[in-house]
Amino acid sequence: MRVVVQQNLSTKTIFTLLAVVAIVEPVTVFTIVLFNHAPALGLIVASLVTLLLWSITSLAIRVVIRVVRDVPDEPVLEIVYGAGLHITQRFTKSQIETVSEVDINPLSSGGWGYRGSLRLIKQASLITRKGPGVELGLTGNRRFRVTVDNPRQFVDALET
Repeated sequence: MRVVVQQNLSTKTIFTLLAVVAIVEPVTVFTIVLFNHAPALGLIVASLVTLLLWSITSLAIRVVIRVVRDVPDEPVLEIVYGAGLHITQRFTKSQIETVSEVDINPLSSGGWGYRGSLRLIKQASLITRKGPGVELGLTGNRRFRVTVDNPRQFVDALET
């Protein structure tokens, strides 16, 4: 497998959320322990909330989108999610009917992150910011959109 085009997706929103968690969590724990009548329960709840926020953001902290050439030299769009979990979504050339550059607005697409379902509603988006992206027209009248810095590179790599 040979990587043709690759980009690490990130968003300032995720890092901002992590910073807020890092600042708010110790203050919350301190307040709960100091002023609460049940400090053990407060500490457990605060720890669970922190663990949940960290696990959600760690899934989104590392997203890699790349076009690779498989064994039959067919371009494949691969999206690898997570830090260490390596959940992978693959779109082969036989699944991709059209590829185009689009301008993506998170507010009109349901927000940031992974939105939709290719199986249930036949459309999905991976949105990390407002701006340029790639839209794939897939078999079965499905559509997938993802934000990238240089969509022309991905379109060219998938069309060849």
